[in-house]
Amino acid sequence: MAKNTKKSLKQAKVKKKRWIHIFSPTYLGEKQIGETYLDEAENALGKTISVNLMHITGDIKNQNADVKFEVSDAKDNKLNTRLIRYTFSNSSIKRYVRRRMSRIDDSIVIMTKDNKKIRIKPFLLTRQKVSKSVQYNLRATLKEELIKLVKNADYDELFLKVIKYSIQKELKDKLNAIYPVKSLEIRILKEEKHHASKESQVGVKKVSKKLLNKDEEKKKKSAKEKTNEPAEEIDESLKE
Repeated sequence: MAKNTKKSLKQAKVKKKRWIHIFSPTYLGEKQIGETYLDEAENALGKTISVNLMHITGDIKNQNADVKFEVSDAKDNKLNTRLIRYTFSNSSIKRYVRRRMSRIDDSIVIMTKDNKKIRIKPFLLTRQKVSKSVQYNLRATLKEELIKLVKNADYDELFLKVIKYSIQKELKDKLNAIYPVKSLEIRILKEEKHHASKESQVGVKKVSKKLLNKDEEKKKKSAKEKTNEPAEEIDESLKE
């Protein structure tokens, strides 16, 4: 009888597991992105789930990107999440790259407006192969403009802008003034958890030697033209 009572007590202590739904953040429509089989919803806190972006936006153009969520809150048998990573697929980037083009990559650590450290990795592809000086200026301008955009946006707002392609479009329009850009993508946007990572600084833009030489030649030509100008003839009547 004692053994039977112990078994019954153990069975009473074991909680039944159930399916608990996982939802995206409010700015992404609070859509169901998955479910987990647990006895307590709180046990899912801190766990992550990855989803193709197309399943959230419903736009087939977003099928090349994946987003990663972390369970941040459990209420009423419902798991709420926060976005911690956006990834553009490497296979799609490889399809973009062709011969006689220049590829520019960078990795930047920046603080958002609400003091959250993020790492963002942009990818840039020019329409034709360009010189190293042009590549340097494109990279420097890209970093400068990206730092401005991130510092003026909140963490959630930044992710939403990348998902909606507003940041990519704005950067591309500005860089086209330097050299025609074929494509500009954000390869990775994620929360930077390494506290030792230093915040990126704006680089100094370089001016190509060719442009400097052209400016010097123009100055020399204008100086020669001034020295070779014929002296004005003085009217003889004025001399008298």
